[in-house]
Amino acid sequence: MESAREIFDKCCIEIAASIADMGFQYRPNKHLATKASADLKFEIHFQSSFRNYLVPDQRMDNLKQAVSKLIPFGDFFTFGKVALIEHASVFSKRLKEFRTSLPNNWTTNDAVIGCQIGNLQPSARWVEFNLANPHTRDKVIAEACQLIDTVALPYFDLFKNPPDVVARLLDGSMPWTWEPSALEYVCCFGGTDSAIQLLNRFINDSPSRAAEYYDVVLRYRTDGTPEAWDSRAPARLAKAAIALGLDGRLG
Repeated sequence: MESAREIFDKCCIEIAASIADMGFQYRPNKHLATKASADLKFEIHFQSSFRNYLVPDQRMDNLKQAVSKLIPFGDFFTFGKVALIEHASVFSKRLKEFRTSLPNNWTTNDAVIGCQIGNLQPSARWVEFNLANPHTRDKVIAEACQLIDTVALPYFDLFKNPPDVVARLLDGSMPWTWEPSALEYVCCFGGTDSAIQLLNRFINDSPSRAAEYYDVVLRYRTDGTPEAWDSRAPARLAKAAIALGLDGRLG
């Protein structure tokens, strides 16, 4: 009987092979498929779980299949769990140079965005696959490949045209998981005026956000910005605005 780790490794290799002809190179030891394209680097990362387990094989295999179809979460009961979560990340040399040039930067790496692929859909959601059931494994692998093909790869393609990314961020149609990096990106690739537009959109996203944002900006100007990021959106925006020199443009 294969171990959960062996099943996960084999499935990752199979999924990575489906994007090899698009230039992605797979590193099995890191469960990472990467592709470099001019200024950019794209990554697909496969994550599993330390809570994986397999139910030992039993003679009544047909019964196990029936149970898995009839009982909610039947695969967990009859076969176990071998989790597969897919992540997509984008990196940019130009953004790294921009960050390095900022006197008050909070990072100097080249990461643009990275998240679980399901969150890049119009309706963001957590997507986790279970590879434990050998009878449905091929179907699950096909679904995992489809998520990459229909969500991650089109998302990657957008970054080949930065003005399009900037426009989508400004109109709210670009899935993005963290406002400060979105503001950085727009500052770098779209300029200060566009970044001010995006900051205004973020600030006015809810009725109470603007007042709290301005309160935090005043406090940060007096006391300095903290090293740690606050969990509240207005505080995140205030810290990013000050670091990027956008705060003075809003009063």
